[in-house]
Amino acid sequence: MNLFPYKSYSIKTDLPPEEIERVLSKSIAPFKIARLFFVEEEINNESYHGKIHSDRFTIQRIIAGRNSFLPIIEGRVFKTVKGAEIKIQMRLAIYTYVVWFTMIGFLSYGLFEVVKLMILR
Repeated sequence: MNLFPYKSYSIKTDLPPEEIERVLSKSIAPFKIARLFFVEEEINNESYHGKIHSDRFTIQRIIAGRNSFLPIIEGRVFKTVKGAEIKIQMRLAIYTYVVWFTMIGFLSYGLFEVVKLMILR
């Protein structure tokens, strides 16, 4: 098990980078803060929302409700001789790590105190 849940991989394709950007733009809805709090009736067949900047993108799955463990997907498109390569990194949101390590810290401290009391008896 990784201490920091993190995954990176790459996809090679024969499509040119411009075509990849066009496909991503068509498939990814723009990020909206309201989507985090209210469920929209229709999502227009888009499963992801995020930002696309020429050769980079940051996306996240659209779900009803909230989920702190939903990965953030960051990618970059590189031109190759035969097409393009897409390098993708998936990670959790920073606040999820903060909450996670705070909880582990409190639990560790509590366990340490219990063991200390048992030894001193």
